Amino acid sequence: MTASPAPAADTTPPHALAEPDDRWSWIWIVPVAAALLAAVLAFQAWGQRGVAVTIEFGEGHGLKAGDVVSHRGLVVGHVADVELLPERDGVLARVRLDSGAADLARGGSRFWVVRPQFGLARITGLDTLIGARYLEVLPGSGPPHRHFVGLDVPPVADALLEGGLDLVLEGTHRGSLAPGSPVTYRKLRVGSVLAVGLSSDARTVEVRVRIAPHYVPLVREQTRFWDASGLALDVGLTGLTLHLDTLQALVMGGIALATPPDAGPVVATGHRFRLHDEADDDWLDWAPALPVG
Repeated sequence: MTASPAPAADTTPPHALAEPDDRWSWIWIVPVAAALLAAVLAFQAWGQRGVAVTIEFGEGHGLKAGDVVSHRGLVVGHVADVELLPERDGVLARVRLDSGAADLARGGSRFWVVRPQFGLARITGLDTLIGARYLEVLPGSGPPHRHFVGLDVPPVADALLEGGLDLVLEGTHRGSLAPGSPVTYRKLRVGSVLAVGLSSDARTVEVRVRIAPHYVPLVREQTRFWDASGLALDVGLTGLTLHLDTLQALVMGGIALATPPDAGPVVATGHRFRLHDEADDDWLDWAPALPVG
């Protein structure tokens, strides 16, 4: 009987069996977490970068990069750059508004450079005598907008009021009227002149005025307006009579109005009146009872 051959010896070197090690996942936690943190910070920075707008001005008035943009006394952005327009007929300011003030970049928003201005009508921008110039913005109500044409001078204060009554007065000459000139009733200021210019056919001078909201009931269909600027001197049997509406009207021009007892309904915005050169005597005696305030 033939013996079975002996099995071949196993020549594979012995080795230890490696058990699965879950510790490898901790090695990647740090870089993955760092990448996520960087992405979050980048997203936050992108969301807080604000809105970039451009504003054209006729003059720079010393405005420079780094100057602030202000609204109601709060900083809402900064000037990024100021340069000449390609045609050299003005300057272009690039401005970045803060993210929380992005809604200020709307159609109808007005920007102007706050700087010292001295005049008979008003003195503004005294805080920039020593400090830097800055931009002031008055928000509009239109759709989002990114390019604006800045104002050369600050808007008239009454132009900032909502709910007022805008009128057009047609006269034969400008006189001393200018934006900011007062509109008075019984020598009390009830509005302001917003603009003065020629009519479209150059036949008359158009004076645009705004009546303050709580004085709107004073203006009726039969209301009369006249130029109250300067002095009027009458010579009569009793001597000389000097007529002066207000000192402010003497300095910067002014318009007065009077309303008769039977004056009709209140007019709407856009109504046109004749601007008389002077008042009739009976206009000064009108004393209707009109609700105001």
